[in-house]
Amino acid sequence: MVEVAPAAAAGATNAMESEAEEMAASAALLLLMGEKDPDGEVEGAIAESEAMEITEEAEVGSTEGAIEESEAMEGVWRGVDNESDDKMEVDDAGAVGALEMAISTAPASSAQPPKADMTASAATRRSPRRRGPKEKVEAKDEEDGKEDLAAVVNWVAMMTTEAAEVAAATAAADGRDARYIVFDFETTGLGKTEHIRIVQVGARALDASLRPVDQFTSLVNPTIRIQRGAIEVHGISDERVASEETWAVIGLRLNQWMSRVRGPADGALTLLAHNGKRFDSRVLVFEHARHSLSLPPNLHHADTLDIFKRTFPGRPSYKLGEMHEGVLGCELENAHDAMADVDGVCALLRRAGAEEAAAAAEACSEALEAIVKRCGVALPPAPVAAAA
Repeated sequence: MVEVAPAAAAGATNAMESEAEEMAASAALLLLMGEKDPDGEVEGAIAESEAMEITEEAEVGSTEGAIEESEAMEGVWRGVDNESDDKMEVDDAGAVGALEMAISTAPASSAQPPKADMTASAATRRSPRRRGPKEKVEAKDEEDGKEDLAAVVNWVAMMTTEAAEVAAATAAADGRDARYIVFDFETTGLGKTEHIRIVQVGARALDASLRPVDQFTSLVNPTIRIQRGAIEVHGISDERVASEETWAVIGLRLNQWMSRVRGPADGALTLLAHNGKRFDSRVLVFEHARHSLSLPPNLHHADTLDIFKRTFPGRPSYKLGEMHEGVLGCELENAHDAMADVDGVCALLRRAGAEEAAAAAEACSEALEAIVKRCGVALPPAPVAAAA
């Protein structure tokens, strides 16, 4: 690119202009005084002055042309630079779309993304935008951006692998029978269990090794008002459940689900709930009795409060949230959501170990029929289809 120094060009132009003016002034003075010009010096000076003016105009035009050429070249460079940046934005946008699709198909996991800046899109992690042909992108910034993007890609690959492992485990679970049903209810509030209604049920089936087999969850219309204190705990309002099915429908579906995941009807199936002996199992029995529902045969129940007192002796508290934090070292997320509480219990059972948990459950369990008798209700007999 040709660059012109404006100060130098202006100085040369001014000097030429002054000399031409002096010569022209001298010639005009001679003519006014009536002096003759036998040698043609006056006319020559005038001609020379005119020639110098023409030369001056040409040089000024050349200077302006050079400046225009310089500005045009800078425009070309800016255009190339903007086109390059636009291409980077398109490429980055495509990369971001691919990453977001991969992340959306990955399962929920405790794995955390790498310490790349995950709060901004990959497009904002690229090298700094070039502003002109003379500016250079710092190599270190560019390498940092590449390292961050590589870390994100590795994390997505890990999540995708985990998704494949979960899918494989789910496929393998099709041939397994449930040995335990961990369940939890969110209800209309406090009071005698015979008057309490269910507003949410969460249940997870586990095999003998405490591996998940299947899950069941649903909101329930209790047909009565939910206490204000209960809403403040679990966040489930009357409006939220107004259009849901009642326990007559949800309870029947729960029965059918338990019969399906357990395998043979004569196989033992133990229901596990935290504080279930005093609360959840009794609420289950009363809700079934209220809606004339039977229970699947050969069901047992064990309270995980008693199980954890055996597997984690000497704890200062056996409240679910405090145990989760004390034993597992992390807070129970979404506490008082039925499915979240179920998963909290499952995590503690796995920490205890399959053999230890099984031994404790066996020592603490009782037939569900015994709880039915203590509740003082009679349930319809199990249908033949459910017992088959």
